[in-house]
Amino acid sequence: MLLRPAVSEDADILLSWVNSSESLKWKQNTNSPISPSQHDKWLRNRLLDSNTQIWIVLQGALPVGQVRLERQSDIVYTDIYIDWGARGQGIASAALECAIAKYKSAHGNHVFCAIVHVENKSSQKLFIKNRFNPIESGDADWLKYIRSEG
Repeated sequence: MLLRPAVSEDADILLSWVNSSESLKWKQNTNSPISPSQHDKWLRNRLLDSNTQIWIVLQGALPVGQVRLERQSDIVYTDIYIDWGARGQGIASAALECAIAKYKSAHGNHVFCAIVHVENKSSQKLFIKNRFNPIESGDADWLKYIRSEG
């Protein structure tokens, strides 16, 4: 598993992942497919944002997912997606750890946060495995996981 920084040429694969039914099922703020023009604008803004880093997860030379870490105030929010065919191999855990290490190297220690749907057991296991601790979210449908570095 390798991570490489996302570039604008990754727009099509990133859009296909975010618009996949299994991705949309677990999104807190997006419940319908995103248009290519909306996604292109969003991606351009994220790639220019010094507080956001997006990596493409590679298995060999094949892109199999993405990790995004985006700082808002004092918290770095995590977003991760691994394609169905690459799941169950430890790629998500390795990619998340690698991304956090890269983010810390560039930006220093931070508090990392994941917001996970209560029915998304796979993501809950991933974040617990990677030293995120559940805390009260104030929303019955969403769980908040925090990992403090520093």
